[in-house]
Amino acid sequence: MRTIHRVSAAPASRRLLGVAALAACLALLAAAPAAAQNTPPQQVPENLACPGRPGPQPGFHFEWQWQVFATFEKTPLEGIGRPRAVALDHACNVYVADSAGNRIVKYGPDGAPLAEWPMPARPPEADGPHSVAVDAAGNVYVADNLSVADHNVGVVRKLNPNGQEIATWGNCATCDPTQPGQFVSPDALVVDGAGRVFVLDEALDRVQRLTADGTVEKVFGSSGAGPGQFSVPKGIAVDLAGNIYVADTGNHRVQKLSPDGAPLAQWRTEGSGPDHFDLPSGVTVDAAGNVYVSDVDNWRVVKLGPDGAGQAQWPGCDGSAECQVLSGSDPGQFFNHLGLTIDGQGNLYVAEPGNDRVQRLVAVEVPNPPEDSGQQGGG
Repeated sequence: MRTIHRVSAAPASRRLLGVAALAACLALLAAAPAAAQNTPPQQVPENLACPGRPGPQPGFHFEWQWQVFATFEKTPLEGIGRPRAVALDHACNVYVADSAGNRIVKYGPDGAPLAEWPMPARPPEADGPHSVAVDAAGNVYVADNLSVADHNVGVVRKLNPNGQEIATWGNCATCDPTQPGQFVSPDALVVDGAGRVFVLDEALDRVQRLTADGTVEKVFGSSGAGPGQFSVPKGIAVDLAGNIYVADTGNHRVQKLSPDGAPLAQWRTEGSGPDHFDLPSGVTVDAAGNVYVSDVDNWRVVKLGPDGAGQAQWPGCDGSAECQVLSGSDPGQFFNHLGLTIDGQGNLYVAEPGNDRVQRLVAVEVPNPPEDSGQQGGG
C-alpha cells in the first residue's frame, strides 16, 4: 500500500476532450452563469459570484480550450511546489498561493499581475502558504503551513483587500494544537456564501468551521475510512447550498457533507479506471452542482455530476487499454496538480506545482464554420 505523506502531494495527466464531449460540457455549464449573475455576491461563494459571460457575437461560437494562465520560476527546493492553490473574487480576479515563493499573488482576469503579498519569513526548509480563499468583502484568507522537522504548527492569516494582515488564527505555542481554533497542518480552506471559513487540517483529519472573526462554530471529522472520516485530506469546496466537499486523499474518494459535517455521499474508490481516483487532492463545485476533482496520481481532472456520476475528464480517455493518460507539460496535461476553482462563467483554474503554473479551461470565441451552400463544384 502506498505511503501518503501529510505535508506534500503527488503526480498528474494527458490528452484533450473530443468535440462532442466539449459541446456537452459547454451545454451543462451554460445554464450556471445566469444563476450566479442574478444572485448578490454575498449570498454565493466568491468564485461563483464572478458574473456570467455574454453570448458569442453573431457568426461566432464558444469552444473550450486549455490555456496557461500564469507561470512561476522553478524552485531549487526539492518537494516544495510553487502554485499550490487558486481562488477567485467576484470581480474575477485570481489569487494564487505560491508556496515556494512564500507569498500570495493576485492577478486580473486577463492574467496581468496586480499585487504580491509576502508571508512572514520562515526557515528555508519550510513550506509557504498552502491555500487561499476570498470573502465577499475582499478579505483574503491564507492557510499557512509552518511545518518543519522540529516545529509542526500552522496558522490561518486574514488579510484585508490591500494584503495587510489583520488577524491570525492558531499558532499558540503553549496550546494543545488539537484543540478547536488551533491547527497542525491546515492544507486547504474555503469561504461559503455566508462568510464562514472552513479550514481542512490534513494532519488532524478534520474540518473546523469558523466565523469571519475566527470564532470556532463547529469541528467535525476524525481519522478513518468511514463516512465523515478522513485520511490526509487535501482539498475542500462548498456549493450554493452550503454543502461541503472534501478531497479525502488517503481514502481515494470525494465526500459530500452537510454544512454541519453530516455525511451525505461519497464517490469513487482507489484505482485508475474511469470510476476511480488515485490521491484526489483538490475539489471545486460549479453553480449547477457539478464537482471537479484533481485526480493527482491518475494525471487528470475529473468532472462529476451532482449525483457523483462521471461526466468528463481532462485529458480525455475512455479507460481502455489503448487509451493511457500520461503526465506532461502541454496545455491540458498535468503533473502534480493540486488546488482548483471554477468561476461563474464556467472557467476552470488548476494550480499545478509540478509544472510551476496555473492552467485555465476557458471558453474561447471562434468563428462559425462556413455554411454549406449545397452547390457542387464543376462546370
